Amino acid sequence: MYICMCNPFTDTDVRNHLDTTKKSTRVKDVYAACSDGADINCGTCIGELKTMVDTHNNTMTIGELSDQMQKATNKNKESV
Repeated sequence: MYICMCNPFTDTDVRNHLDTTKKSTRVKDVYAACSDGADINCGTCIGELKTMVDTHNNTMTIGELSDQMQKATNKNKESV
């Protein structure tokens, strides 16, 4: 499905980009990557892009959660 019609790119393009981005990202950066650096035009696509980016940024693998829990546990042990 096309996400942006001004600088045409699809949801597959966005997912492919997000799959290669291993860290949190911004809508502006995803738009630039998927539109070959073009600026946002009419903004109609921003809602869908924001949803996809928020989902990406809020998704954590079990390994990432485990690492964060381990770091928090170690930090708590050091402060005691």
